[in-house]
Amino acid sequence: MAATLVLKVVFSFSEHTTLVKFTPNTTVRESVEAICVKNNKDQVESFGLYCPEQEGFWLDGDRTLMSYEPWKIKKIEFKKKELRNVSFIYRGERFSVPIDETTQIIQLLPIIAKGCKTPNYADHIITYNNTPLDLNQSFIKQGFTDLSQIEFIFKYELFVKHVQQNTSTLKKHKKQEIPEFPIFEQHLVNSLFRGSKPLTVPTIITKTIKFVEECGLDEEGIYRISGNMNNITVLKDLFNQKDDVDLHQYINSPHDATGVFKLYLRNLPEPPLTFDLYEKFVQADQIRFVWEKAKKIKTLIQCLPTPYFDTMSLISRHMKLVSTYSKKNHMQMHNLAMLIGPNLLRSPDSGMSSVINDTQHQYSICRLIFEEYEYFFDGKEKSFLPLFAIGMFEYEANDESEIDVKKGQYYEVISQNLEEGQENQETQEASWWTVKNILTKEQGFVPSSYIELKEQGFCPLIKENQSTQKRSKVRQQLDNLNHQIESNILDVERISLQNDNLQNQISQIEDRLNKQIELRKLLELSFKQKYPNKLEEN
Repeated sequence: MAATLVLKVVFSFSEHTTLVKFTPNTTVRESVEAICVKNNKDQVESFGLYCPEQEGFWLDGDRTLMSYEPWKIKKIEFKKKELRNVSFIYRGERFSVPIDETTQIIQLLPIIAKGCKTPNYADHIITYNNTPLDLNQSFIKQGFTDLSQIEFIFKYELFVKHVQQNTSTLKKHKKQEIPEFPIFEQHLVNSLFRGSKPLTVPTIITKTIKFVEECGLDEEGIYRISGNMNNITVLKDLFNQKDDVDLHQYINSPHDATGVFKLYLRNLPEPPLTFDLYEKFVQADQIRFVWEKAKKIKTLIQCLPTPYFDTMSLISRHMKLVSTYSKKNHMQMHNLAMLIGPNLLRSPDSGMSSVINDTQHQYSICRLIFEEYEYFFDGKEKSFLPLFAIGMFEYEANDESEIDVKKGQYYEVISQNLEEGQENQETQEASWWTVKNILTKEQGFVPSSYIELKEQGFCPLIKENQSTQKRSKVRQQLDNLNHQIESNILDVERISLQNDNLQNQISQIEDRLNKQIELRKLLELSFKQKYPNKLEEN
């Protein structure tokens, strides 16, 4: 049986003291709960154990009392945590979050993230005047009493701010250009501040897209046909050295521009649709109805850091433009999504099983983003109707704003939102939708519990006459054939992409072999020059 120890706790708001019995495995939280029960205190989460020694600190609720060696502590207080509404800045907006200033900042991150309405906090930090705070210390310990300039910021955005400050300092005092550094195989934000003015999108993205839009929209197989590897390598080296690269000077084919574009995205350590949101994108793609899926994806896109959001916006607009020339370039939206999608959205797990399992999600999500570019990035409203529903129960309309529901009858869903004048308590509980009877064309409100939604794009078969049935059957056969053709095209595109990757690997191996042969020749020549007599003896 574990030994029982006794700890004397002083109530900070009175002279009252109490004895707490605990075992070596008793946690601070369990002790607080025991004290609250013994003294009839509600709201257990509002109380904690506080040590006023060593500038004062709160005992972590998940640690054991024994880990603090309480026999060495002169005084432990049981007190109510004083929450204070602290204003945090997140992407230019202020959010007020109730926190305890004496708690370690790292323990407050989930609470702050929730208040700032961002789904992730692991890659965020807390800053004051663009200076990161120690997450293992409290605000009070770091000397902060005025908490009006605290910022909750993505770590890459902090990097951008530091580069901006350094850029300004160099221009003002040293009057010299910022040292250039490579951009391939570096994070996207590394390429935003290589010139005198900060950028919103990497220059290599804007220049290659501009070149394609000027010279390659009519080019057959654009983004599918590989460019010249030598030209692509030259462009890679040039962009690693500087941003001011004139593509017209070095290439004649837009396939070279798309080649270096894809190479840059493929070599990014983290894709534009970031790793921390990957699982959420995959979950969103599994949503049944497209309007719900699009709403969820839009929420996730708005969580991207600003440079990543702007880059995705430009790429998506460009891909939609390229697809409008599909009659000439033979690049429909599904082709582009299949080729570009894996470079924009990929799993942190680079294993082969993950690549195979997630290919369909990458394609589906990127295709939707490209097709509905205006909805995701320009803030335009988009209707993903028509939706169809089938009557599950009989319902008789009570007034002119409603329509009857017949069991087995099909209805087109016009709106799932409450309309003006339908906002009383009864209709809110019933969740009324606006629908249109497919046969009679009547339109009005029906309770959603009386109808069942069908999948997006579902088209009900209405038994009017025999010719209608025949037309529907032929239409279904054509749809199946088109689906099969599209599936075959996707298979061809996937094989073509794999072939391109293999060709790139072969070219790299050949380059290494050529360099080794040249090195061997140089070594032999050097040996001959240094030891001519040994060669004559041999």
